[in-house]
Amino acid sequence: MIQPDFKSFCKLARQGNLVPVYDTFTADTLTPVSAYLRLAHNARYACLLESVEGGEKIARYTFVGANPSEVFRYVNGACVLESDSRTSWVQENPLDYLRNRVERYRPVRVPGLPPLVAGAIGYFAYDMVRLIERIPDTGRDDVGMDDAVMMFFLGLVVFDHVRHRVWIVRNVFTDSEGSLRAKYNQAVREIRATRRRLDVAVPSEHPKRRKPRPLKVTSNFSRAKFLAAVEKSKEYIRAGDIFQVAVSQRFAAKTDADPFEIYRSLRVVNPSPYMYFLKLNDLAVVGSSPEMLRGARRFTGPLPGRARAAPMRRKTRPSKPSWPVIPRSRRSTSCWWTWGATT
Repeated sequence: MIQPDFKSFCKLARQGNLVPVYDTFTADTLTPVSAYLRLAHNARYACLLESVEGGEKIARYTFVGANPSEVFRYVNGACVLESDSRTSWVQENPLDYLRNRVERYRPVRVPGLPPLVAGAIGYFAYDMVRLIERIPDTGRDDVGMDDAVMMFFLGLVVFDHVRHRVWIVRNVFTDSEGSLRAKYNQAVREIRATRRRLDVAVPSEHPKRRKPRPLKVTSNFSRAKFLAAVEKSKEYIRAGDIFQVAVSQRFAAKTDADPFEIYRSLRVVNPSPYMYFLKLNDLAVVGSSPEMLRGARRFTGPLPGRARAAPMRRKTRPSKPSWPVIPRSRRSTSCWWTWGATT
């Protein structure tokens, strides 16, 4: 049964402007992978966030999102905001822009809900640190990716692996146009539509077996240059200029494999505390990391999301960032960031 009813919803709307409407059902046959494939089918933007604790047991919650209400991108010094109805561009500091965007929301906390039911999920490329610290910019951008992408989800599908339940949550932003009744009814329709989609399998759940092909893997570092960088790092340490460094290299290979199939293989061979798949239109960010990096929190309460590592852009090493959104190591070139809407 969808909760709350409209009368209770109106009472909750007095406490904030982001009110959760939700439904739950038993999840003894549906899996996070099948749920993602069904919800992300024909979607330009989607995500799957999973976790394995200690390499042995699945963490309590898995989060699935598709078709965000807005997508923020930082491209060539401009903030771009995409929605169903329009795309806007503005020349502004992206951190200030995101902060102002997030501060619009005052989520209502409902006891018993999963720890994350809405939020902004995506990545910050490492070069975003240049918005905070003055460091050399001598690296060549040979990847051509956006410096940041954030998907704003007003609702998520959440797996509770302890109670074997699935939550379908849709948050209503009450400050938008329309009456409370119309917004509530729309949330109910979207929850029911999501439930129907979760009940219907899609062809991608059973991909055709393909003959493995050998990959030609290349690096942006020759062996000689890599070893020279290691020796140079040792010199800096002995001189007292640094006490820690991660000399890393980017490996690349061409493949016609589906990105999500790569993620499915990765989650099998390398189950980790932080596993994620981000579908960002024509880009996919795939990762499985044991390291807890840094995240950002807008509201009080438990931190709902943490930074995730994924190999992306490589430029000159800066000093340690001072603002918590930026990942703290050179390899930590992506993260996912969540705001509010937590219990």
